[in-house]
Amino acid sequence: MPRTKSEAARLKQLAAWYGDQLGKPVFDWAAQQPRAVQETTIDELMEGVGIGRSDAVFAGKTIAKEGFATFITGRHGKPSRIRWNFSPSSLGLAAMGRGKSLEQIAGGASSWRSAAGDESDLEARLGRAVMAALRSFPKEELNRVLAAI
Repeated sequence: MPRTKSEAARLKQLAAWYGDQLGKPVFDWAAQQPRAVQETTIDELMEGVGIGRSDAVFAGKTIAKEGFATFITGRHGKPSRIRWNFSPSSLGLAAMGRGKSLEQIAGGASSWRSAAGDESDLEARLGRAVMAALRSFPKEELNRVLAAI
């Protein structure tokens, strides 16, 4: 039985995606993946499912948008990839209607967190941007703003 209403809604969403032309082969592939898989490159998804790059990226971003994973755009020679918050096999089985709960991956993001990218990277970039902006303010003005909050 699903743990929360939110999880029940997400399990229902997975089942709906399974009826989609792209969803079925992606979740069939995901159900066959080892439980220990934490990341999947877009190239691995393309090869495993037999789909093109744009479909693989779309699938990864769609899964990430709902908080099942984080889509990481490749940079500095690293490939674009999906960092799973839940085991791909539990997602695939749930989409197929053969699983009633999702197996969270140890060290993954919190359950149902919708991530726009790697959170630690996002926090670091935001911190640097905020500090740079704060340095541009006159000290007296900054103190006045800080006192107001």
